[in-house]
Amino acid sequence: MKSKFFTKKAGDSAQKFIDEVWRTEDKAKRLETENNLIIKENAEGLTEIEPIAEASLPSPKVKG
Repeated sequence: MKSKFFTKKAGDSAQKFIDEVWRTEDKAKRLETENNLIIKENAEGLTEIEPIAEASLPSPKVKG
C-alpha cells in the first residue's frame, strides 16, 4: 500500500522542479529578447549564445 504522504511529497517535489524549469526558460527568453540573442543547446548539451544578425531583425517603422 502506498503512503499518501510519500506520494504527495514526491508530487510536490516534481511540481517544484517543473516550476523552476519554467522560470529558467522564461529568464532565457527575456535575455534573448532584450539583447537580440539566440540561446540554444548544442549536440554536447552545452549552452551556446549567438547574436542575431542585424539583417534578420525587423526594420523600425518610420512614420511619414
